[in-house]
Amino acid sequence: MTEVGETGQARVRRHLLERGDEAGLKRPAKMTVETFGRWRDRLVAALDHMTPDNLETLAELVIANAAGRRHDEWPAEVLVRQFAKGLQPRPAGQGRIVTSWLASVEGPAAEAGGYLVELHQFLLARGRPPSEIDMRTIRAEAASNHREVERITRRADRGTADEADRVWLEAFRRAEARAQALVRPTARVAE
Repeated sequence: MTEVGETGQARVRRHLLERGDEAGLKRPAKMTVETFGRWRDRLVAALDHMTPDNLETLAELVIANAAGRRHDEWPAEVLVRQFAKGLQPRPAGQGRIVTSWLASVEGPAAEAGGYLVELHQFLLARGRPPSEIDMRTIRAEAASNHREVERITRRADRGTADEADRVWLEAFRRAEARAQALVRPTARVAE
């Protein structure tokens, strides 16, 4: 049962960490208390997108795959994350690479340079920062998209834009608003 107003991190603590602790899982013998605390914090942050049901399933998988000589230790972080990814991958738009990259100096630079939408789409698709070669492709695609925006806008002003033009421009504007919301978190995205 989900508590009203419960955050994703609170769900991870309650449905995964507390469940594992209650089942008798212990800190791995070779891990210090401090390191184990950071390990738990990383899991909480990494899994905060998961539903209570999936977290409960994850807890059962973790318990069944306990580590150590007595099978009573928390398994490796990488194993827990792999189980979690198999149950409920983080939505692409919520990936840390996307949010942190656009919230850094790179986001405002991309916005000022006119390639924010294309950079956002690259990060979503590839899940990694762009190389110099990627940046050339991103900028070329941005230039092409901006020409298309101008073409459709001119056609709309003349009353000659067709349905495909309007759909394309609307989709581009929505993508632009989503990317801007990551650069400027106070920006509101209309769904």
